Amino acid sequence: MLGNHKYSLWLFLVLISCLPAYSQVPANDEAITIPAPVNVITDTSGTPANDMFTIGDIVITGNKKTKLNILLREIPFSHGQKYILSDLVKKFEDARRQLMNTTLFHSVVVAAKDFSGSTVNI
Repeated sequence: MLGNHKYSLWLFLVLISCLPAYSQVPANDEAITIPAPVNVITDTSGTPANDMFTIGDIVITGNKKTKLNILLREIPFSHGQKYILSDLVKKFEDARRQLMNTTLFHSVVVAAKDFSGSTVNI
């Protein structure tokens, strides 16, 4: 009787260890560009509008398994939002920390890809 319980426990542990594999979908190695609806956050500190930067495209590279919606919910900004530069830098660090806290990645870099006027592609 004890032997049956021992094998049942091992079978249960094997099944539980396979569950994380179902939560991830294999993706290709190409970058993913995320278009999103426009949400605008205005600055209340009296900073002129020309000192604010608008989030453009968000490009994700290097991700092979994690679903896109899991990454997007951890990033504290989205396409079309406006921030002053100091707030944008804080948001980059928050995004990096939140993505690392998921324990899905060995390293994360959140940075401005390029600037086009007052639009920042990330």
